[in-house]
Amino acid sequence: MDKNLEGWQPIESEILEAAIDRMGWPEIRAFQHELRRGQGIREDAGGFMLRAIKALFGIHPSEGIETYQEACRRMVEAYGKD
Repeated sequence: MDKNLEGWQPIESEILEAAIDRMGWPEIRAFQHELRRGQGIREDAGGFMLRAIKALFGIHPSEGIETYQEACRRMVEAYGKD
């Protein structure tokens, strides 16, 4: 594990490294699927990208349209439950 990720606190670095270690082809395919779905007409660009990133981390996107801030909050809440 690289504990020297520039700009990250040690605990953040550990969490990111653990999440990256768990990633596999299913998560990569889910990320690609969300990118192919494209941005919803009521979804801001940040919400669209976070939807794809959440899929990469194994977090199922919500069915509704979200803003960047809403998507971030849901991702942190879901990831904190692991």
